[in-house]
Amino acid sequence: MNKNELEFAKLRLGAEKFGKVLNFFKALATLGTILGCIYLIFDALVLMANANPEGISAIAEVVKNLEIGSILGYVVAAGCAGGWMLERKGKKRLLVDYANRRATREAGDAYHESSGLTESGDTPSTTEGP
Repeated sequence: MNKNELEFAKLRLGAEKFGKVLNFFKALATLGTILGCIYLIFDALVLMANANPEGISAIAEVVKNLEIGSILGYVVAAGCAGGWMLERKGKKRLLVDYANRRATREAGDAYHESSGLTESGDTPSTTEGP
C-alpha cells in the first residue's frame, strides 16, 4: 500500500464515521419530533379536559370505537419486524465486510483457506492415514 492509498483509506474511513454520526443525529431528531408530537397531543387533551370535562368522555368513546388498542398492536408488530430486518441486514453487511477484509489480509498467506485449510481453520495434517 503506497502513501496515496493509505490517505485514501483514511479519508474513506473518516467519511464513513461522519455518515454514522449524521445517521445518529437524524434518528435523534426523528425521535425528538415524535416525542414532541405526543407531548402536544397530550397537552391539548389536558386543556380540553380542563375546559370541558364532558369532552374527555367523548374522546374516550371515539378511542373505543376506533379500537386503537388493536391498531397499536399491529403498529408495534410492524415496528419489531422492521427493526429485525434492519438488524439482520446490518449483520450481513458486517459479515461481508469482514470476509472481504480477511481475504485481503490473507491474500499472501500460504495457509489461506483456499490453500487447503480445513473448514474449522486448522492446518491439515501432512501425513496420510491408512
